[in-house]
Amino acid sequence: MGADVHFERAMECVDCHTWREAMGDGKVHFHEEDQVEISCEDCHPLETPKTISADRLKEVDAKIPELRKTLKGLDRFVLTKKTGEVLIRYPGS
Repeated sequence: MGADVHFERAMECVDCHTWREAMGDGKVHFHEEDQVEISCEDCHPLETPKTISADRLKEVDAKIPELRKTLKGLDRFVLTKKTGEVLIRYPGS
């Protein structure tokens, strides 16, 4: 697979993909692509995305902004279209 715009901008896998995709969501998936919960539209929306406030994040999701300096202070996060789970990423990344 060739380099794309995400690679050229030095983005890492976790800049798009969720911890559930990387570490597992507790379900058996016969195909890896079935575990992917993000879509291009989650980061490049055609309409206003659904969001969740930082104070309503699940404990496990709230750890990510605590650990990643670039996310500290953000007060809203996008919910993925496919699963409705939170996508912890910096806006515009």
